[in-house]
Amino acid sequence: MESKSADQSKLNSDEQALRTYEETLRVNPNDPEAWYNKGLTLSKLERDEEALQCFEEALRLKPDHAEAWDNKGVALDNLGRCEEALPCFERAIEVRPDYAEAWDDKGVVLDNLEGPEKALPCFDKALELKPDFVRAWLHKGMVLLNLGRVEEAAMAYGEANSYPS
Repeated sequence: MESKSADQSKLNSDEQALRTYEETLRVNPNDPEAWYNKGLTLSKLERDEEALQCFEEALRLKPDHAEAWDNKGVALDNLGRCEEALPCFERAIEVRPDYAEAWDDKGVVLDNLEGPEKALPCFDKALELKPDFVRAWLHKGMVLLNLGRVEEAAMAYGEANSYPS
């Protein structure tokens, strides 16, 4: 029962945040951060089509918004549009080469589109930039396992477990 209550509390919090961003945008429809944050909130609510529209609006207003490019790619990937997602991650990395999350997200899509060999360098780059990036360690372990490199995969999973999540 406690978990259900916590889930409802989180949902209520996200819904409240969404209302706040909508009010902000009524006052200032040209605020790229409000569009971006509204998109993030919609993503949390698994409303990816709406989130995508928000990220696109944020990018219209601020074309060099690396986080909006990355999250647009995530929304497209969630919608099953991997081919369209990849250039978004590449643009996020172009804008901000040190953006570990975009490297990781690019790796996930490359794994789906072109296989683990193409994805592995992205996870390595993400981990070079952010050595305690648990999600990238897990993704690296997964592709290494898929490549039959079991010992290396076990080491990657071990690294993931060595950091607090």
